[in-house]
Amino acid sequence: AREHWACFICNHPEKLSELLNDGYPEIAGQLKEKKGKWKFFKRWKTRYFTLSGGSITYNKSNATKATLPVTKIQTVKAVRKGIRDTPKAFEIFTGDQTYRFKAKGH
Repeated sequence: AREHWACFICNHPEKLSELLNDGYPEIAGQLKEKKGKWKFFKRWKTRYFTLSGGSITYNKSNATKATLPVTKIQTVKAVRKGIRDTPKAFEIFTGDQTYRFKAKGH
């Protein structure tokens, strides 16, 4: 079942155990990603993401895929920068890296 990126666990707590098992994608779709040391000057890049089997997989280019195991995620928080909040944007923190994503606005 494909769904929009939102608080998936908040809306479907019964599916939490399924996320750690291999199988069909629980959530799949496009997010925008911003990476790099100077994120203020970087543009958002559109990537296709899939959350399934205990990991987040996304296409970095046409042929290359990257994987982020859910077990490495330490914190997830909404992006807030004072007066200029970024709607539908969030950061994922692992021990050594920060990922910044933004969902498509509706």
